[in-house]
Amino acid sequence: MPQFLTSRRLWEFVIKVVLDTSVFIAALLSKRRNSTPVLLLDKWRDRCFTLVMAPQLLRELVVQLMRKQIPQADIEDLVRLIAEIALHIKQLV
Repeated sequence: MPQFLTSRRLWEFVIKVVLDTSVFIAALLSKRRNSTPVLLLDKWRDRCFTLVMAPQLLRELVVQLMRKQIPQADIEDLVRLIAEIALHIKQLV
């Protein structure tokens, strides 16, 4: 790796994405494993891009998933994954 691409500099080249809660809902409700929302979450899990998550967005996501009656285990798995591999930003005002 070229010297100018240190780990800090490399971070600047990673694509950072904020996904709307509807993408997560569509992916979890999808019956097709090749739907766009499912493929987007697969790409995130494969670390093709970095998911950016704010506390407010995470709360909204959990509330919406519960409203759509997504199984509790699926919600917990998603929240755990977000906690592990998403880029967390501070509380927005």
